[in-house]
Amino acid sequence: MTSLVNLDALGVSNLSEAAGKAMSQWLGTNASPSSLHILGEAAAEAVEVGRDQIRSALGGKNTRVIFTSGAGESDNLAVIGASQKGKRKGKHILVCQADPLSVIQAAKSLSKQGWSVESVPVDSKGIIDLVALAKMLKVNTTFVSCHLVNEETGVIQPVAEVVELVREKSPHAHIHSSARAAVNRLHFNLDWLGLDSLSIDSQCAGGPSGIGALLLKDNIRINSILHGGAEEGGMRPGNLSTALAAGMGAAYGGIIELPSEVNTEVERIISEKLLSLQWTIKPKYCAPGIISIRLPVGADALVLECGLAGVLLSPSSGCTASTGGPSHVLSAMGISENDAIQTIRISLTHGYELEEISLACDVISDAIGKITA
Repeated sequence: MTSLVNLDALGVSNLSEAAGKAMSQWLGTNASPSSLHILGEAAAEAVEVGRDQIRSALGGKNTRVIFTSGAGESDNLAVIGASQKGKRKGKHILVCQADPLSVIQAAKSLSKQGWSVESVPVDSKGIIDLVALAKMLKVNTTFVSCHLVNEETGVIQPVAEVVELVREKSPHAHIHSSARAAVNRLHFNLDWLGLDSLSIDSQCAGGPSGIGALLLKDNIRINSILHGGAEEGGMRPGNLSTALAAGMGAAYGGIIELPSEVNTEVERIISEKLLSLQWTIKPKYCAPGIISIRLPVGADALVLECGLAGVLLSPSSGCTASTGGPSHVLSAMGISENDAIQTIRISLTHGYELEEISLACDVISDAIGKITA
């Protein structure tokens, strides 16, 4: 295989042409958007164009777009900032058991400061248990989180139903969703879903890495969790990179969802080529282009062996793998530790070729043979 086959699109992506073009004029100039001179004004205009493009793609005219370093920081800002702002009405937090670690750990940090934090269980598919959620919601619940698409398995969460339950039983609660894995896969919008906030990053849309955003309803107020400056409406101190903001905006200005049939096509090829696989969850429950499977070897060893042959994979989630333990998502689904460490994630984006996926399956099969020999 002469070139890389990327089956890890959630971890590795190409910069879109639009993003590269928007960034190019700012890569050689470090002009602060806060400066009053002509270059500062030009930089501020470029940042606002990017902000408007993101707002148009995923928000609405009454949506605030707060730039951050990525989805993880956005989650922290939402969890901690909203909870602190609403603490006079209650200090009860609910997060989905399969939420990103950035949400879960941010919530746990508040438990040390007097908040009551509970995890809403998921079923064997990784889908949030709505019956359990209804029982756990209280009048003093002031923050609820449920991601839109799971980054490890691709399962789509019933966020609209979550919002309906929360509004009925906990009217003061701020409702947040991590939407990183849904970008370029589902057609969604902050207003349509009825959310108060959602977190995204740039890379999943074909933008530059190192930047993300928190989308927030304009009438919602949260506390800043970083201090020392008035940038981003007082939410985040420090100069913003004009190039990154412009690039992210341009990427979101051109997002197109993957076709819904992609999982059916990939499922057929994988089932024919990898006879030893077990599905973590059937692809029909997942967002286009994210598939989780279990193979009879350790995921880390398989990823390394396939990488040497030019096929890029991920052991479940890169974020979870870096913790050194089994996936919290797979554990929440009732999957054993042994099965969890044999689970890989395949994620695709635009430009994938079915022939390449077929060849990649051959590489995976050969790698399994080498590891088990």
